[in-house]
Amino acid sequence: MSHEFYQIMVGAPTMSLYSWKQLAKWSIQYSCLEAKEKAKGWVILDKSWKEFCETVVRKYGPLMKNESSDEIDPYRAEALYQPRSRKHATIEKAEREQPDVVKAEREKARLWLESFTNNAT
Repeated sequence: MSHEFYQIMVGAPTMSLYSWKQLAKWSIQYSCLEAKEKAKGWVILDKSWKEFCETVVRKYGPLMKNESSDEIDPYRAEALYQPRSRKHATIEKAEREQPDVVKAEREKARLWLESFTNNAT
């Protein structure tokens, strides 16, 4: 894939995880590789994609609000990652409007992090 094409894809707001996998598949399917090389490419792609998906689920799954959500819990993310100068917009708004809620959510996230860390070891 050319650098210019990659830059367009990275900037496209409609690119999804499915789109990136499809792009990788097309890169093999429409390449100038010989049949044996393509077969090896499919094996590498399948293995790598599975490992990538497992890593995403393992690393970011616990940060989700719940098992059926597609949203990350900002308080869990804040607890898990190093302090940053910029806060999540949800937390900033809550700090202004409901500081007691923020305090309670941060405590829940701290307890979650303790249990998460203990279970990981």
